Amino acid sequence: MSKSEIRIRPANAEDAENIHAMVFALAESTGMAGMVRSSPDDFRRYGFGEPKCFECLIAEQDGHPLGLCLYFFSFSSWFGKRGVYVQDIYVDSAARGTGLGKRLLAETARRAAEKGAAFMRLAVDKDNHKARAFYEHVGMVQADHDIIYKAWDEDFLALQKLAGDPVTGEKKS
Repeated sequence: MSKSEIRIRPANAEDAENIHAMVFALAESTGMAGMVRSSPDDFRRYGFGEPKCFECLIAEQDGHPLGLCLYFFSFSSWFGKRGVYVQDIYVDSAARGTGLGKRLLAETARRAAEKGAAFMRLAVDKDNHKARAFYEHVGMVQADHDIIYKAWDEDFLALQKLAGDPVTGEKKS
């Protein structure tokens, strides 16, 4: 499989099923398939409706999807610059070793820069040594000062309740 045979293009709403399938395959490959709750409709609604929450590039050969890079824009208050955050990057096993992952990241960086982005960030599973080596190979560096925190499900609901009433400050029950 030569690089020239693989085309990278912006995803559209008709790609929602393939985006979901590749995100699920990524989760499977990291042993986290049980955490995937999204559906193709979620990708259609949030990627191609309003408000648009993400953008996505699809890599394909003869109409067959081989990879994706799903990303969204962010802002660094410290740098005063717009950035791009890569949420998911996936390359099908049939296309690994062809440089497709590098091409997807590079094209994402190029498109993001056209829209004013000055940096790229992403998170990687700490035990995914192949991915970590790949990111280092393409010139990314691990941020020594960042640790990612999350609040999902009940934790997110509990966090909302801490806000209280916006006028009185009284806590919600």
